[in-house]
Amino acid sequence: MEQTSYSASQAAKILGVSIPTLKGLCKGGRLISFQTPGGHLRIPADSLNAIGQEAESKTRSVVSSPLNIRRERVEEKKLEIEELRLKNEEVRIRTEQEAREKQSRDAARIAELKRQARVEERRREREAADAIRALEEQAAEGRRLRAEVLEESEKLLPAWATPEQHQQAIDEMEALVDKYGIEDSGRIRRLLKGLMERFVSQLQAERQIVDRRARILESTMWKMNVHATAAERGQASRSIRDALDLLALSRTETEERAAAEDAICELNQEIQERVSAINARRQSEAEAQSRKNAEQHAKWVEDAKLATQKNQIDRLVSTGMTVVSIYLTQLETEAEDAEDGDLIAEINDEDQTLFNTVVEERLREQITGSETYDQIAKLARAIVDQELKG
Repeated sequence: MEQTSYSASQAAKILGVSIPTLKGLCKGGRLISFQTPGGHLRIPADSLNAIGQEAESKTRSVVSSPLNIRRERVEEKKLEIEELRLKNEEVRIRTEQEAREKQSRDAARIAELKRQARVEERRREREAADAIRALEEQAAEGRRLRAEVLEESEKLLPAWATPEQHQQAIDEMEALVDKYGIEDSGRIRRLLKGLMERFVSQLQAERQIVDRRARILESTMWKMNVHATAAERGQASRSIRDALDLLALSRTETEERAAAEDAICELNQEIQERVSAINARRQSEAEAQSRKNAEQHAKWVEDAKLATQKNQIDRLVSTGMTVVSIYLTQLETEAEDAEDGDLIAEINDEDQTLFNTVVEERLREQITGSETYDQIAKLARAIVDQELKG
């Protein structure tokens, strides 16, 4: 279907002129044109055909000048920029209008939501007031019942309990009531009774531990150096008490005795050093013992080094024997492929245990412990070849 009209750029291309020249023809009435609703210039095909020859002859003289061509191009660019600006302005205005309409709708919706929220808030306030009154009545009854059951349970505490233990029991009972509530008074009474029984049992166990530690203190004091002064014995007693106080109540009597003895160990040592300071012989013996310990440590280090080297050699020997096993299998396979019956017979008739023992001994003789895997593999294959040839 033949096109009835053309855009400004299409018409300018057909006539061979620039867009500004085309628009000048339209303004001068020499070229019929019209604008679309969007503001774009359109040229009817009939008008374009009628002026084709005349426009072609005139544009030749216009475009003959490079300066005019450049001016027309600049004008064309300016017009394109203006059209783009107008389009962007139209989009911006449309976007702003849509945003205002959306803002208006959002404001109406927010106002309705606020109204509904106020209604809901008043309803909740009434419900909350009713609930508060009910809770206050329930709390008053709960406080009365709570005080009653706590008083009953508190009577189960032994008379010899200290004020601190008494307060601890009350705190634990209140925590239990807070956890399970007071609604089921029968159940909470049973729970409190069980709690008090366990608490009293724990107090009795702690009391036994305190008595036991007092005996440990007394018996440990007998282990003090006989040369200790009265001040040193007082210091030792305080050190033992502090050490035992740091131990958890779950520690055994053996651990407690060890801690008590450790507490006075340093003090006993100081007393002993003071007494032995005048004894040159003991000092000489201590120095001799120190040298002996140093020698033993040096020997231990050397033994450890030798053991480490031996372990490394054992590992490398084990690696070498693995290579031997793989190499023998490879030789048997190659002999079978080559149909070399003599070689197969030689390998199969060999005493495997004796062969492995000989190869292992030779590996152990030649390995130093610093070889790589490739060196071990090469050495193992060489020893196998030598043994088989021998």
